[in-house]
Amino acid sequence: MSTREEYFSKKLVYLQDCYSRLQWSSGNAPTVSDISAAIKYFNKALLSIMKEVTENQKDLISVTNTTYSISSYICFNKVNYTYPCLDYFTFFNTVVSMMGKLPYLHSGHEDMSVMLMEGICLVTMFLEEKARATVPLTVAGLITELCWSTTYILIQEYIVKTLCNSILPCCLGLMTDNKNLKSCFDTLPAVISVVLDGVQNVSLHFRVIETIMLFKQDVW
Repeated sequence: MSTREEYFSKKLVYLQDCYSRLQWSSGNAPTVSDISAAIKYFNKALLSIMKEVTENQKDLISVTNTTYSISSYICFNKVNYTYPCLDYFTFFNTVVSMMGKLPYLHSGHEDMSVMLMEGICLVTMFLEEKARATVPLTVAGLITELCWSTTYILIQEYIVKTLCNSILPCCLGLMTDNKNLKSCFDTLPAVISVVLDGVQNVSLHFRVIETIMLFKQDVW
């Protein structure tokens, strides 16, 4: 195991411990700073790997409102690359779980949600296609988890914008296996339903449907 793999694994164990303490209130609950520091490491690490395997670094990242656009993924996907064998899927699951526990934090909900969603955007590209096919519905499901309070309306809207800017283009536009692509397409009606039911901003309803229709017109 390389030094990078070892450090990534140790940080992942620490992040999972933070999640466990947050969920069960066992021991000392993690602070916003504790979680932020861990997430920042992973986001920087994943971005660094993307830069290493990209032929032209200046074309790699297109950042708009802290989300990564489809041009970023296309640039990354065109490269014949190999990247470190790290536990990307476990990181993805942990970050998604963290998003669902935002209400347990006493402060910093919006800033933390942005940081966590950045992590989800970055790690999605490293997931195997079979796993990536489930990402849009998994991310949309966070809207339902956070729908119980008006405090989280802005976070819900940010999730939808991230779906449109990054997750859907990455998962629908860059699949190479038709079976996995069909599996992803099959989840789209559920994704739309979650957005329609959970988000009040009608313009975002149209936005998610328009984004999906760029890749599949008969989504109903």
